[in-house]
Amino acid sequence: MLRCVIILLVSIFVLLGLTACSSVLPTVDAGPTQPLPLYPAATTVTIEPLGPSPLEQETTFDTTDDPPTILAFYRSALVTAGWKITQTGTPRPYGLDFEWAQTSNAPAFAVTIIATPKTRFKTAVYVRVMSVFTK
Repeated sequence: MLRCVIILLVSIFVLLGLTACSSVLPTVDAGPTQPLPLYPAATTVTIEPLGPSPLEQETTFDTTDDPPTILAFYRSALVTAGWKITQTGTPRPYGLDFEWAQTSNAPAFAVTIIATPKTRFKTAVYVRVMSVFTK
């Protein structure tokens, strides 16, 4: 009888410990919680909110870097943060599309980045983050 009580108490403590740990661990379904990083060499930055979420925004800026360098920065930063590169339609030579897939616990977001060379030493960059509504 004493052995059964000990096993029961140990089981309860183990379950309570696992429950407490699981509530503190981040989950993959948490969704994006931080705004996208601003390109380090960005100048003349404009940020416009687009929706109720602080993540929904349109950012434009200029830089002296070329489009491949800018897109490589965003590709690395967003993929590392858990975003997925998507390809919809014809690929743009100076553009990238990303998505944060919707799950039962997180909204879906889409990101479009376009880097357009303006002059030999100037690139205009457009970054848009929007929530995506699915049926």
